Amino acid sequence: MRHLVLIIPAVMLVGCSAAISPAIHEYTIYPPSDQGVPTVAHSSKTLRLATTKSVPSLASRNLYYLKSGGESGSYLYARWSDTPAILIERSLSGALHDQGLFASLLTPTSAAQADWVLESDLNAFYHRFEAGHKSAGVIDITYRLIDTKTKLLISSKR
Repeated sequence: MRHLVLIIPAVMLVGCSAAISPAIHEYTIYPPSDQGVPTVAHSSKTLRLATTKSVPSLASRNLYYLKSGGESGSYLYARWSDTPAILIERSLSGALHDQGLFASLLTPTSAAQADWVLESDLNAFYHRFEAGHKSAGVIDITYRLIDTKTKLLISSKR
């Protein structure tokens, strides 16, 4: 009898802790599959993609949302397959490679010297809910193309 008194609460605790939780869904970003013909003339320059800098809140795989009243947070059962900065870097690298716009495309870790470097700052990356049950993805990123020899800014785009 004494053992029964100890076993029943133990079984109840195990049963409660083994509750089934929803599966976590992972999302990723791919470059468009049909890039078509390059829209810009092929350059003889080499381009290095610098590591994307991002705000600390985007250093995780959390998927964030923002509602119209200013409420924000992260989804419980959804996340990115990697950090937003890495996903954007991979997508951009794939798209630039497929377009064949440069003589060579270098990764941030390459030891080779590039003619140009493309720097980027990721400031926002979230799911925004709007009035009327509409929603949109928001990416706020700034790119800077820099000549590595002269250290001068060639172009900047937000």
